Amino acid sequence: MNTLSAINLLPSNLDEIRRFITKARNEILDGKEDPLKVLIQLKMVEKTIDILLKDKDIDRHFVVEAEKYGKSFDYMNVHFDVRETGVKYAYETCRDSVWNQLNDQKTELEKQLKERENLLKAIPEDGIVNPETGELIYKPAKSSLTKVVVKL
Repeated sequence: MNTLSAINLLPSNLDEIRRFITKARNEILDGKEDPLKVLIQLKMVEKTIDILLKDKDIDRHFVVEAEKYGKSFDYMNVHFDVRETGVKYAYETCRDSVWNQLNDQKTELEKQLKERENLLKAIPEDGIVNPETGELIYKPAKSSLTKVVVKL
């Protein structure tokens, strides 16, 4: 058995994905599997897929193969588009003094904003009075989720 044959055991269309998720969810919630073992395995699969999809050589191979079919095509009931993504411009290479000045101001403002946010997070629950304006300032509302963090 080759390595990629394991991937072929996973769902290969939207209906199969839905059925797989429903069954997996039921098995986890019904206690048929050790939830922590399942979480470990899911994280391992997630990391494996993430690494494979971010591999530049593999990605280039996908692009070369897809370009054989054109810029937009359907293959095995899935639509593909070959296009530029993640376009970035290196504005600092333009040698534009106006951009450089605005960028420096933006960086300073971001620093000041971060400092102010840290100050606001440190305010006691009952608030404080701003000595400059006299306004009552409260700690910002906070929301969060509790999750199990897995370190591989």
